[in-house]
Parts: sequence; structure tokens; C-alpha cells
Amino acid sequence: MANSPLWPRCAYRRSRPPCYAENAMPSPAHLYGRVMTAEQYLEYLEIYAQDEHVKLALRPVQMSQIFELVAQLKIELPKQYETFLTTVGCGEECGGMGLWYHLDLTSPGSVLERSRGIPSTSPAKGMLAIYDSYDGDIYGFLPGKRSFRPQVHALNTETNELHKVADNFEDFLDCLTGGDVDDEEIDLAFTP
Repeated sequence: MANSPLWPRCAYRRSRPPCYAENAMPSPAHLYGRVMTAEQYLEYLEIYAQDEHVKLALRPVQMSQIFELVAQLKIELPKQYETFLTTVGCGEECGGMGLWYHLDLTSPGSVLERSRGIPSTSPAKGMLAIYDSYDGDIYGFLPGKRSFRPQVHALNTETNELHKVADNFEDFLDCLTGGDVDDEEIDLAFTP
């Protein structure tokens, strides 16, 4: 699959996500109204796993786990993130690309444990940590009154700097893939 239209972006993805830069160019989602859905992201990861001959380790979560997390947090999750959790899931992305914090609240490394590990003096106080890019940044949602805000923020764990990387979760998925994967490219990648 090295000739796949997604291959260059999959290979590039091993470095810092393109959405990291504060002054990054707007993604096609902003320019053309397209976003990366959870289903498209899963297909993207499946292509990557096939290209790299690695196993896809993400597992979808049950709604009961989401309800348990919401009960612990006492605040609603963004709906796009809930859809992602039940469609794609949590765990390590194939090939060590990143880690989606799991929802098993009784096990180390959960989304709740990682979020509670953010210092109270941090500008990200109260952030729900959802993703670790393995480069010193964690990504997550900041709290609102009744639910977490839809924007995704990055917290640099070395400098304690916080900045917005996406207006919503699907835009975040879009920037993780390089911002230019669409249904046609995914279809082409699976065409012999």
C-alpha cells in the first residue's frame, strides 16, 4: 500500500501534528466545509496499519463507560468525542503514533487520571486530557458550565503553554491526518 494516496501523510504523521503550530494554515475543513469524521479517521488508521504491517490497537468503548465518566466528571462530553469513543475507541494508535487515553476508570492511564494529573496552577486547569502525541503535548477539552467546550487545546507539558489547535473534535481529527484526507482518497486507497 505504499502507493496509497494516503501514504505520504501517514509517514509524515509520525512527527508533530500539523495542527500544532499556532499560526497554522486553515485546514480544508475550514476552507471547504469538510471535516474528518470518526469513521473516516478509523479508515485512515486501518490504511496506516495495513501499510506498516502493524495491528490496530484501538477498541471502541461502551456507552456505559461514557456514562460512568460523565458521572465522575459531573459535566457532559462533546458529542463528536462521544461518537469517536463508540466508533474508534481508545488505546495506542498503530505504530506508536499517539495514545487516546482509555475510559477504564479503575486502571492506570485513564482519561480521568491523566486529567487530574494536570497541575492546578496550569492554564489548562480542569482540562479533560484525551490524547497524547508522544512529543510532550497532551490534547483535550476545557470545561464550560454544563459541558466541555468543543474546541481542542494542546498543553505542552514541558513549558506549560496552552493553545487552541482546533475549533471542534472533527477538525482535530482532520489536523491529525494532515488536514487533507477525504472520502474519495480513502476509496482510492482501497481500490486494487
